[in-house]
Amino acid sequence: AKVECATLNASTGPIYIAAGAEIMEGSMVRGPFSLGEESALKMGARIYGPTTVGPYCKVGGEVTNSVIFAYSNKSHDGYLGNSVLGEWCNLGADTNTSNLKNDYSNVRLWNYASERFAPTGLQFCGLMMGDHSK
Repeated sequence: AKVECATLNASTGPIYIAAGAEIMEGSMVRGPFSLGEESALKMGARIYGPTTVGPYCKVGGEVTNSVIFAYSNKSHDGYLGNSVLGEWCNLGADTNTSNLKNDYSNVRLWNYASERFAPTGLQFCGLMMGDHSK
């Protein structure tokens, strides 16, 4: 692994950096955080825990409370929060996702079995992106 001129704060949880991973200069990471094999945090990335980045990913900008599966990229500035990105996904430059409902009520998700919206009990719920989405 390679970490150059970055700030790692493990006071709020552990930070794991896998073999071949790189955290570029100017990045700020607050645990808990896991960076997968051969993945990279781009220059100036701001990562809040709990966040997990899988293997072979490139991540930049601001990310909080998210899971990014293998071979997915959020390489540029922008915000990603309370989200899950599947494998082989890509978010373009300056992509921002909302994780707070604009009326501050709890988020509801469509339940295909009951064919109606079901409460999640969550006020924050971001992007859920399926495999191979762009």
